[in-house]
Amino acid sequence: MTPKERAEKSAAAMWAEDHASKWAGMEITHMDEGEAALELTIAQHHCNGHGICHGGVTFMLADSAFAFACNSRNQATVAQHNVISFTAPGRLGDRLIAKAREISLTG
Repeated sequence: MTPKERAEKSAAAMWAEDHASKWAGMEITHMDEGEAALELTIAQHHCNGHGICHGGVTFMLADSAFAFACNSRNQATVAQHNVISFTAPGRLGDRLIAKAREISLTG
């Protein structure tokens, strides 16, 4: 099995039980060893009182992409620390894309 095949099988197994990401409307659009891309189209229920995408939804998309990337070797891992900077608001109908790539792999 190639590393990409392992990553795709790991993602499929995780996705089967990832009710939160599916509930939010996310889609996995790319998987490989140490990397993942997930996408989400902003719907009305993702918007806050300012009419823009709720920051928690944006963070959730990024966190899910991270989770799929770091679990691509079929070894259960979770985040210890995570930070996000919001550079621009997402708006109703926008397509958000979160790309995650490992930059370090330590024990």
